[in-house]
Amino acid sequence: MTAAELDPLRSWLQSTTGLEADLLGRQSLERAVRKRLADTDGLTSADYQRLLMQDPAEQQMLIEALVVGESWFLREPRSFSQLVDMARRQSQRPLRLLSCGCAGGEEPYSLVMALLEAGLSPQQLEVEAIDISAVALARAAEGSYGSHALRGMELRRLQRFFDPDGQRWRLRPEFRGMVRFHHGSLQQRLQELPGGWQAVLCRNVMLYMNDEARQDLLRVIAGRLAPDGLLLVAAAESALVPSAIYRRLDGGHRAGFIRRNGPPEPAPATISTPRQPRRSVPRLAPPLEPDTHLMAARQLKQLGQLEEALVALRRCLYLDPRHREALILRAELSSALGRHEAAEQMRRRLERISRQNP
Repeated sequence: MTAAELDPLRSWLQSTTGLEADLLGRQSLERAVRKRLADTDGLTSADYQRLLMQDPAEQQMLIEALVVGESWFLREPRSFSQLVDMARRQSQRPLRLLSCGCAGGEEPYSLVMALLEAGLSPQQLEVEAIDISAVALARAAEGSYGSHALRGMELRRLQRFFDPDGQRWRLRPEFRGMVRFHHGSLQQRLQELPGGWQAVLCRNVMLYMNDEARQDLLRVIAGRLAPDGLLLVAAAESALVPSAIYRRLDGGHRAGFIRRNGPPEPAPATISTPRQPRRSVPRLAPPLEPDTHLMAARQLKQLGQLEEALVALRRCLYLDPRHREALILRAELSSALGRHEAAEQMRRRLERISRQNP
C-alpha cells in the first residue's frame, strides 16, 4: 500500500484513539490493513477506507489487529509499593483507583492483590480499568492466565488468589468481581467516568502516542485525579510527564508523580473523539453486558481463535440464555469445530425460543 493510501487511516487512528501508528511498530498499520483487506472479500484500499469510516465493528477489528496486549502481574513492583504507601497515608475510603490500558486485566487485578495484602478490605477499594480492546477485556473477565502473565509470582500469592485451571491459573471470582472494566478509547472514557481517583496507573500507554496526544492525556488525567492524586507511569515514560502539572513523588521512585494543587487545566478540544454511533459502556465485572462478550466472540472468530470465541459466547449466554445472535454464532462455531451435537443443541434452543416468541 502507498503512503497516500495509509495517511487517512493514520489520521483516523490518531484522532480516534490517540495512538501513533508508527510508534506501534514499523509497518504495523500496513500489515493490519492488509490482513483486514484479505478478511473482507478483497476490498480495494479506497473501499476499505470508506468501510472503516462508516462501520464501528470494522474500526474495532482494525484496532484489535494493532494494539499490544502483553502484560504480566505486578509488573514494575516499585509502582505497587508506592501505591501501598499512598493507601496507608490516605484516610479517604473507599480508595478509588484507575488502570489505563489494562490489557487482559493483569494490572488492575495486581492493584487488588497488592492492597488486600496490605490490609485493606474489599469494601475499602473501588478499582476501575479501561481498554480499547474488547478481546483483551474478554480475557480479563475470564481471569485465566498462563505462566507468562504469572512469571515471578510467589507460590503463596498464587495459591491465595488463584485456582488451578488445567495448565493455567484462574483468578478467583471474588477478586475478579472487585474490578469494573470499561471498553473504549482511553480519552473518551476518562471524560465520561466520574473521576476523583486517588491513583491512576497509566503505564506503557504514552509510548505509543505522539507528544501532543501525550500532553493532552496527562492534562485530562490531572483534571480527573483527586487533590494530591497519584499518577504512576512506566519508568521509560517518566521523562514525558510535565513538571508544570505534576511533581515527582518523594522517595526516589522516578515513575511516580503527584498532581500539583490548584485548578486543573481544562481538557483540550483535541482529546474528544469523532462522533460515532454510541454504545453503552460495557462493565464486565459486575454488572456484565452480554453484547460485549458477543462482540469479543466475533472478533476472535475473525482472528481464527474459535475455541476462545466459544468461551466468550458461553459467557454471553450465561448472562442472556435467550440471546439469538449468540446462539446462532455458537452453533456455527461448534459445527466448524466438528461438534455437531453441540451445534444441534443450539439450533433446538433457537427453535424453542422462536416458538415462544414468534
